[in-house]
Amino acid sequence: MWLTRLSIRRPVLVLMGWVALGVIGLRLLAGMPVELLPNIEFPVVSIVTVYPGAGPQEVESAVTRPIEDAVGTVSGVREIQASSQEALSLVLVEFVLGTDLDAATGAVREKLEAVRAQLPRDAQAPVVQRFSFSAFPILSLSLTSEARTPRELRELVEDRIRNRLEQVPGVANVEVIGGQRREVEVEADRDRLQAYGLSLAQFTNALLQENLNVPAGSLREGGRQLSTRVLGEFRSVRELQDVRIPLPGGGSVRVGDVAGVRDGVAERTQLSRLNGRESVTLLVRKAADANTIAVADAVKRELERVRRLYPDLHVTVANDASTFTREAVNDVFLALVLGVVLASAIVFLFLHDAVNTFIVFLAIPTSLLASFVVIASLGFTLNFFTLLGLSLAIGILVDDSIVVLENIHRHLEGGEPPAEAALNGRSEIGLAAVAITLVDVVVFVPLGLSGGIFGQLLRPFGLTVATVTLFSLFAAFTLTPMLAARWLRRRTGPEDVPRGLSARLFAPVDRFYGWLDAGYERLLRWALRRRGTVVLLGLVSVAVVFPLAGRLGFEFVPTVDQGVLSARIELPAGASLARTAEVASRVEARVRRVPEVEDVITNVGTAGQFAETGPQYASMIIRLKEHRRRRDTEILRELQTAPEATRIPGARVVFSTAQVAGPVRPVEVRVLGDDLTLLARTADRIAERLRAVPGTRDVDVSVRIGRPELQVRVDRERASQMGLSTAAIAAVLRNAVEGNTDTKLRLDGDEVPVRVRMVRGGRALRPSDLPDLLVATVGGRPVYVRDVAWVTPGLGPTQVDRRNRQRVVTVTANLQPGAFAGNVNRQAAQALADVQVPGVTVEFGGQAEQIAEAGGTFLFALGLGVVLVYILLAALFESTFTPFSIMLALPLAWVGGILALLLTGKSLSIVSAIGFILLTGLVMKNSILLVDYTNTLRARGLERTEAVLRAGPTRLRPVIMTTLSVVLGSLPVALEFGKGSELRSPLAWAVIGGLTWSTLLTLVVIPVTYTLLDDLRAWVAQLGRPKPVPAPGAAEEAGR
Repeated sequence: MWLTRLSIRRPVLVLMGWVALGVIGLRLLAGMPVELLPNIEFPVVSIVTVYPGAGPQEVESAVTRPIEDAVGTVSGVREIQASSQEALSLVLVEFVLGTDLDAATGAVREKLEAVRAQLPRDAQAPVVQRFSFSAFPILSLSLTSEARTPRELRELVEDRIRNRLEQVPGVANVEVIGGQRREVEVEADRDRLQAYGLSLAQFTNALLQENLNVPAGSLREGGRQLSTRVLGEFRSVRELQDVRIPLPGGGSVRVGDVAGVRDGVAERTQLSRLNGRESVTLLVRKAADANTIAVADAVKRELERVRRLYPDLHVTVANDASTFTREAVNDVFLALVLGVVLASAIVFLFLHDAVNTFIVFLAIPTSLLASFVVIASLGFTLNFFTLLGLSLAIGILVDDSIVVLENIHRHLEGGEPPAEAALNGRSEIGLAAVAITLVDVVVFVPLGLSGGIFGQLLRPFGLTVATVTLFSLFAAFTLTPMLAARWLRRRTGPEDVPRGLSARLFAPVDRFYGWLDAGYERLLRWALRRRGTVVLLGLVSVAVVFPLAGRLGFEFVPTVDQGVLSARIELPAGASLARTAEVASRVEARVRRVPEVEDVITNVGTAGQFAETGPQYASMIIRLKEHRRRRDTEILRELQTAPEATRIPGARVVFSTAQVAGPVRPVEVRVLGDDLTLLARTADRIAERLRAVPGTRDVDVSVRIGRPELQVRVDRERASQMGLSTAAIAAVLRNAVEGNTDTKLRLDGDEVPVRVRMVRGGRALRPSDLPDLLVATVGGRPVYVRDVAWVTPGLGPTQVDRRNRQRVVTVTANLQPGAFAGNVNRQAAQALADVQVPGVTVEFGGQAEQIAEAGGTFLFALGLGVVLVYILLAALFESTFTPFSIMLALPLAWVGGILALLLTGKSLSIVSAIGFILLTGLVMKNSILLVDYTNTLRARGLERTEAVLRAGPTRLRPVIMTTLSVVLGSLPVALEFGKGSELRSPLAWAVIGGLTWSTLLTLVVIPVTYTLLDDLRAWVAQLGRPKPVPAPGAAEEAGR
């Protein structure tokens, strides 16, 4: 009351306060980073270790397990996942939420330093990174040049371009894929070495001993001090060729006489192509706190400067996350503006007054701008959830202003002066205004304070809506009555009734409203006479519709057309990089025949980011044209059914759309245990079951026992007799096959690795050559591999995955078009219910795990919100019965939301679930208005039924106005305008359906339940009241 009185008496003070908040909010808004999704800080640390030439089982035993054992002792570890692939170990350490990730990362690094000596000498140092959404690249760039070789292009990128891009503010790192690396190759001929009695180890060590620069100390001469150095490092390939290697029996031999030496390129493990032409790919990642759009724009400006420096260079932006983010954010802003316009139009339609409309319109941007003071201070970014909260909060802002302004308008029509009408109108509904605002706050605050990953994801939405709601209450108590007192005028007689064109335009609206008002009063009288029938109808609607929710599609987030498709190509284990590249070329050719395809970027040697690596894998990014007639799912269906792309003999090709939720499979079943063979057999059985589940496609098993390999088994007894260890024999074989790169050569200012490995007759070694490799010379007698070991062909796994130090095999599946992850996972669980194998544990992951965790978060937030709403209403109305009459609108609203999703074909996801939480706050506003005014009239002396009959029609106009303003404000979001609209649409339809249905029933059901609960309260009070005891005299009188 005092705040409103101060606002009316000191308008300049209030106006300047709002101006100050708006200016500060506008400045903070301009500096907020723009993202598609909030930058969630996952409590996960990744450890990547490269072990060149090692198979999955060797990587597991020599690298992955020691790292698991070391980091498993770090405090706060919740789960450890690991994947051992060819030449690569990936360990993910997940900590419990709330762990200080900086300290945990430091502890992981300390443990790795301690275990570094236990890792193989050839393994590279483990790379430790914290995982977040910023780990995904915001830009994928493909560079091609007709004037440069792949090696020259790679060198240009690594030496010149990458450094320039990494210096752009906000860029965290730039990864380079493709091209060729320079390498000096020393191919030692097996027969020549063995003719001289040289083993490969002796040859390699001799090169290392020659390639040295050693400081020898310093000498003093007079007043000078001279440092002394022995210079032995190779300065050219020619010098390396001329080095002489000492022989065991005396003498020496020139390197060039026993080995071929040439300045060449490293053997390729990956290659990159753009539209069929070889390219170098750059993956640009931003810093966690950087603005996606600003960083992407800055990188593109730097690329323009690079183009001017190197005219032969062609740069293609293969994938740009900022484009989708920019357009999605702009479209949310557009929906926000349209919502404001439509809501203002509703006010004008009902109040017939441009000044009233402008007052409502003015309250919206001022409250929104002021809210950025808090939103920015909380460290939020401008992302999908914050902007969605702002756009949906428009309905709340309009509600609060309409409720106050409509009441002021009614007092003006009663003849009160503007200042008095503003004060009395606001004061009369003060309790209702506080109640309807705080209801929204207590509904959304639990969402903002929920735990888990999804609590972090939804915190910006919940706290943004709560913040805007509080500012809307502040505006309704200060700005709206202040402007109404200044700008509105008193209506004292017929001369104040609108005439002319305005009256003719609004006459049909007024007649319709008069008819509606009278009809509603008749309906309300009928309902109060048949209260049981009304309650029964409400219960029937709930009982009939709630079971229909089981027919809804369930998924984590709706699919969104981002204009990007991806393809994953896999050949049988053992396929060469050249063969995989050939298959990828055939798939490229078919994809490029699709008219909507803009660019095709192919990476051979990897199945994608955070995916398998190896020569049998390839991945594609397919960028679609901006303006096209078909959606990405239609193009996907064409490619999935194209035999030229999906029926290549020996190849498995899987196409998919880009996922907003990241690289999480729709269907994922984990099979855990210790026996890899048993796990693989069980996984194959599960895969067969999944193929029969409706809605699944592309069923795959993570491990295949079919990778061809040569297995060298050491005869330990014979080896020990000759003084040889398994490690020594393994080192000889590794150096011969994979090569040794300990020697380096400085050429043109760069340190170039020198790879020493064995050949025979100018060709690479064959399997038949291994038994005849010289291991060592013992007592003047040569010892060959065949003397101390058996070489046999065998099969090994393509990769070995582990979870919490147990081996795990994962069975995954994609979805058929139109299928939903939640429904398919539910059917898959039924299909696998009887799969029980001793020593094997089967569990679901992927989107099933996400849906379960998100569902728990939402149920917690919804349940806590309902409890807090009851506590708030009971405290405000000083009654434990009144809140029930208000909260009965909730199930009616949920009925409407379910019906809207069913009719529009939308799914139940975390987005539509937000809509149901939003409904919890919105629908109770109408109930509060009705119940509060009924209580006010009864306090003035009206009988209960008369108070109900007067309160209903009196509050009909603001109820309809607020409902229509929210519905029309949500309509632009529901109709899917622009990028990313598919993500927002289910939420809007849930709100529209729930609010429309609940309003239609609330106007009748709430007054009826109010009277029923009032009767119940009176009956309970009567039971609790002690019966009067008659006086003795009165009893005798009664007896006479």
